[in-house]
Amino acid sequence: MTTQTGASTDTNGNKPPEWTEEEYKRVCQQVNQFQRAKRKRKKIKPVLKPRGKVTEKQITINIEDSACDWDDIKDEPFSLDTNATRIYVKIGKERAKCVNTGKSIPVGGAAVYRVFF
Repeated sequence: MTTQTGASTDTNGNKPPEWTEEEYKRVCQQVNQFQRAKRKRKKIKPVLKPRGKVTEKQITINIEDSACDWDDIKDEPFSLDTNATRIYVKIGKERAKCVNTGKSIPVGGAAVYRVFF
């Protein structure tokens, strides 16, 4: 515990320097410049772009007629309906990734239809 008797002290008992306002601003600018120079900028990852011409292809897929349980599939593609409007892949115990959009979604359990290419 420190007592205030005219001059303030920090926790180590050191007195702060007696600076003018201009000196204080100069020191603050030097500290800011040092901190900015010390920070490393992360490189921005490039956006993936197709390397050439992109063509759309029609594919034929087979969809299992009977639904199976979410826990029974491994890392196979599946759909939530028999039309396979969206195709998902199981990526974890409680997560699936949509092949159409590339987004990951949480899954607690479901009746799913296996999809075969």
